[in-house]
Amino acid sequence: MEDNTKRCPYCGEEIKATAIKCKHCGEFLEEVQTESSSTPEIQKSNTGKNIAIGCACLFGLLMVMGIIGSFLPETETSNSNTSNVSSNSTTEPADEVKERVTGTYSGFGAIDVAFSNLGGQNARCAEKGAGKSLVNELEKMFETSSTKNNPVLYSISSYNPKLKFEVSNPRWAEDMYDLDKCIADITFKNYKPDTIAGYSGYGENATPYTIDEAQFGVTYYVSELSGKYKASIRAVGSNPVQGYYDN
Repeated sequence: MEDNTKRCPYCGEEIKATAIKCKHCGEFLEEVQTESSSTPEIQKSNTGKNIAIGCACLFGLLMVMGIIGSFLPETETSNSNTSNVSSNSTTEPADEVKERVTGTYSGFGAIDVAFSNLGGQNARCAEKGAGKSLVNELEKMFETSSTKNNPVLYSISSYNPKLKFEVSNPRWAEDMYDLDKCIADITFKNYKPDTIAGYSGYGENATPYTIDEAQFGVTYYVSELSGKYKASIRAVGSNPVQGYYDN
């Protein structure tokens, strides 16, 4: 085939290179040439437009997200604080969890309450409401005790998970310098006989004594409001009972 000729894309016959219409099949060739030559350019231009539109949409989306984010509350600081609190709380040593110590009372609210006070009737030591309040306050003392706060009570209650107590014999302390002072006895129940209640003596000469060898007591005051009574504890302690033995 000569250089100045070509094949008709419709019938395949040889025609002139400059022919607009095939002399064999009668088909026009200009449309085909224009379409085939312009298609790549159109595709290229459309691809460029699509890329440009995509970039513009992405940039706009980032701008909108940035604007919305500026109005949202900051949560990173609070989260970091929370994590710090959690980490700090885990590093601090915690006292061993104890079972709750419970108590009862007896001798309060007797008919001869005035006589049981032995002249300290105004101190209201033996009122029934004072007995209830006193037991409640003692239970709180055991519950909040630790190695640093009331260590004796903490040691006793930790060593005896089912510890119970009874407050009895409420009376006036007969302290002429403190007319409102009251005292009562504390008796423990459900305890191990070798439970150390305290030490007699000091330093190297200190000797431990057990609950069986001790007398526990509580010093308290009673306040009254509209016929109701509340006990405020001043001290809880134990003294060794020396010179007394079991039969």
